Amino acid sequence: MTTEIPTIRLIWLDLETTGLDPSTDDIVEAAWTTSDLAATDLEPYTECMAHDAGSLWENRHPKVIELHTQSGLIEDTRRRGTALGQVLDGLNAHLDHIRTAQPGTQLILAGNSPHGVDRPFIDRHRPDIGKKLHYRHLDVSALRMLAGSFDSTWLVPADEKHHRALGDIQDSIAFYRTLRAWFRANMPVREGLFALEG
Repeated sequence: MTTEIPTIRLIWLDLETTGLDPSTDDIVEAAWTTSDLAATDLEPYTECMAHDAGSLWENRHPKVIELHTQSGLIEDTRRRGTALGQVLDGLNAHLDHIRTAQPGTQLILAGNSPHGVDRPFIDRHRPDIGKKLHYRHLDVSALRMLAGSFDSTWLVPADEKHHRALGDIQDSIAFYRTLRAWFRANMPVREGLFALEG
């Protein structure tokens, strides 16, 4: 019996928000790209930011204000950007393009713990996008933990995040590629499965 291997496209996404509660906070910045599972066929990055018309950052947690002041995001939103609810319009259109060009493709949300912040915010603020994404995620931080179970040096904390969407998603992809190379070198594929020696 043969099992058809699904066509998968990784949807690499990082969001910056006004806080961590999807019910009260907003999506302020997004960066995304798509790739194959090996992250070699990588499309150009896309960025989009909301424009602060005067009240976007009002009544937000002081830690959030401090973080996004240091990253430059608050200042950038005051100078440029699109309407608040339109930050992910470009991603939505691109997902439609993939679904039309490659029917049946599984669109897997990928990034650093995408189930923790990105997916809840998408499901709350852009359910039209959430419905197009597969229920599975590719979590680079989980792969780090898996690698760490074989080599504890992988558990050393990474450098501080950029706290800007583009830099963070670029870091996630670069680290994913490094992890793939390590797994390939240390766990040779045998009969379609990882052969774990020892």
